[in-house]
Amino acid sequence: MPPKLNCDDEKRIQDALEFAHMNPTEKGVVASRIFGVNYATLQSRKRRQSQVSKATTTTTRGGQNKILSDVQNESIRQYIRRSYEAGYGATKAMVFKAIAKLKKAETPPKPAPSKAWFLTWIRN
Repeated sequence: MPPKLNCDDEKRIQDALEFAHMNPTEKGVVASRIFGVNYATLQSRKRRQSQVSKATTTTTRGGQNKILSDVQNESIRQYIRRSYEAGYGATKAMVFKAIAKLKKAETPPKPAPSKAWFLTWIRN
C-alpha cells in the first residue's frame, strides 16, 4: 500500500497537474521536476482525472430514429413504477409487451421494437 500523502504533497501534485494543464506543450516530466513530485504519481492522477471526467459526461448516441416519444417513454416508466408499488413488479416481458401495444396503437400501426433495442432501452 502506498504511503499516505500529507497536505504539502497533495498541494504540490495539484500544482503540477495545473501546470501540466496550463502548458500542454510541456512534457509531464517537466512538471514533475519543477514541483518535485513523482512522475508516475502525476501520470496516474492525470489518467484518473480523465477517467472520472469521461464517466461523469453523458453522451447520447443517435436520437434521429426514436422508437418511443417522450410521452410514451414516461408512460412506460410510470407503468413500471405503478406495478412495483402495487406489489407485483413488472417483468421484462410485461414491459416489452406494453411497448409493443403502444406501437401497435399508433396511427399508422408500427411494429414492435427489436429485442436488442429493448435491452438497450431498459438499461438506460
